[in-house]
Amino acid sequence: MAECVTDQLDRFRQPIHDSLLEYQHASGEGLTFNLDEAMVLEPAPAEKAYSARSAAIPVHFKNLLIGNLVVVAFAPGDCTGDETKYDLDQLSTGEYPCIPGVVPRSKAALHTEAHLTLASLQTDSRDAEPILFAGHLDLLGVRGGVIRKLADLGQSRHAYERTMVSRSAQRTVTATTGYSGPNRIRIESARKPNTTRFGDPHAVYNPTSNIQICAFLGIRPRSGGHGLPALRSIGVRVPRLEEV
Repeated sequence: MAECVTDQLDRFRQPIHDSLLEYQHASGEGLTFNLDEAMVLEPAPAEKAYSARSAAIPVHFKNLLIGNLVVVAFAPGDCTGDETKYDLDQLSTGEYPCIPGVVPRSKAALHTEAHLTLASLQTDSRDAEPILFAGHLDLLGVRGGVIRKLADLGQSRHAYERTMVSRSAQRTVTATTGYSGPNRIRIESARKPNTTRFGDPHAVYNPTSNIQICAFLGIRPRSGGHGLPALRSIGVRVPRLEEV
């Protein structure tokens, strides 16, 4: 399915620009990165299980470097995992395809990471236009030797399907990994008591029939104190983890 994305990368340049610009505005202009670089997607290397991505773009918040932003294009069935932490043959993939891309990988190099919805494009219509901020991906983890869905990223599946009909969506920012307090209402610093690490390891999977463009904003381990206010400024939420 990668060809259905790479053939249309130019169509996403303006939606990427417009959606990321709105995130910058939402942060009170505190969040800054190179929009021109974010608009340039290149086909992913053959070993990757997703279709295309941008370069890693440095992100500043109030003039302090906090991490990197990467824009990723997902065709239906695309995913971000690999076998660096687990071997595929050691796990059951459950309801997901038996491919290395669904295998969760370590996120130890990041303090916190967030998924930002950018745009979705229906693949069953030649005349369809990208819908800004529409997005729904599965966050995958390992429980009891089985790869399972941990949470929704972006809108819920039902809300996303309504969005693709109404062609109207709101910015949605979901933490993919990080630390949460006892009530799991907001992301926290690792230094606070009673915090829990979530989403590490993980993989991300596109369960829909649409092309999705999203951004991942990763906060460096030593930048949590500055990075968390940046994520809060754009409305990040802790994912609602599924009980399985």
